[in-house]
Amino acid sequence: MPFQPVPLPPTAMQISSEQINKIEYVISHFSFEKIHLAMITLDWVWVSENGELKVPSVAELKAKAAYLLMQTLKNNSEEQYTYSSGGITAKRFLKTDESPELFELSFVLTSCDSEFYQ
Repeated sequence: MPFQPVPLPPTAMQISSEQINKIEYVISHFSFEKIHLAMITLDWVWVSENGELKVPSVAELKAKAAYLLMQTLKNNSEEQYTYSSGGITAKRFLKTDESPELFELSFVLTSCDSEFYQ
């Protein structure tokens, strides 16, 4: 099934066909089946639309990933944009003189940083 872009608010920037193609590439080459298996194994649940706790389907994982990738298009004031939800992290790196605009998708089981180090 071809990628269907998630509508953005009217104030959002215009989306180029190249951006759509790059997002479609990331979605089509990402292993949602492996994520689904990991979530089943870990009993990692999301709250469904009807309030039920359940492991999301592969289709729901793809839809969430597409939504998050589209959210990275909201503005252009920083070099990188990151949106995360339910273990899925979507990043967009803006075009520079050295590299083209890039989109990245990952699934994070655990992470740590030193933000609250004292």
